[in-house]
Amino acid sequence: MDLEIVENALPPSLPQEIKDYSFTVRTYRTNLTSWNPNLVSSSGTILLYDLQDEMLEKVKAATLNVIGGQYADNPWSVIYTLGSRMSWLPWHEDSNHLRSMTIYLNQEWSEDYAGYLLYKDEEHNVRAVLPTFNRGVVFTPPVSHCTVMPNLHAPLRESLQIFVNKKRDSA
Repeated sequence: MDLEIVENALPPSLPQEIKDYSFTVRTYRTNLTSWNPNLVSSSGTILLYDLQDEMLEKVKAATLNVIGGQYADNPWSVIYTLGSRMSWLPWHEDSNHLRSMTIYLNQEWSEDYAGYLLYKDEEHNVRAVLPTFNRGVVFTPPVSHCTVMPNLHAPLRESLQIFVNKKRDSA
């Protein structure tokens, strides 16, 4: 399995720049309206802010060495997400992407908040990743993973989702 946990995934000033950008743009989608119903399941709302232009390029430049230079010319989707306290994702594999990366952006996150990323290793054991600030999880799909619902006293769960997609046909 090709899964790596990366500490300090982004340069120190970039997480705040991403948040500021997202809230300035003020256009967003939600998981309830733009995701496959199987992925939404009974989740609470997740706000999705699509990063574009200069901000997308900044994130791409900052993470390319971890994602892999061979993906530089592929289309990337970079999304700042705010997950509500009742939000979660069921088991899925991201199999429609070439590479996937999640970077956690909450400055503080207690173990008691839950909201863990769970994934299955080669032996099908379930492993957990605590959403610690600026920790990244990058993998080559398919990797079976899900997220656990944050507890009611947790803050909104902030993350950056990066997906590298297949090159578009130029015909």
